[in-house]
Amino acid sequence: MGMGGMTGMMGVDALIGIGLLALLIVSIVAGACRLMTGTGQRAVGSRPDGALDVLRERYARGEISRDEFQRVRQDLS
Repeated sequence: MGMGGMTGMMGVDALIGIGLLALLIVSIVAGACRLMTGTGQRAVGSRPDGALDVLRERYARGEISRDEFQRVRQDLS
């Protein structure tokens, strides 16, 4: 009779092990998904200085003049 109780505990240990393994796998997958979605381009305005970034890019491409860049930068600051 003593062996029957021991066999039942081995089953519980196996279930706990499987549960921990599943938790580990879910954590790894969730972390990988989070890393992959974090590497894409950010939407304009997702950061407080997003407008300044757009302004700098437009100036670098020659879409706006230096005077216009200075004026808008002052307005945004």
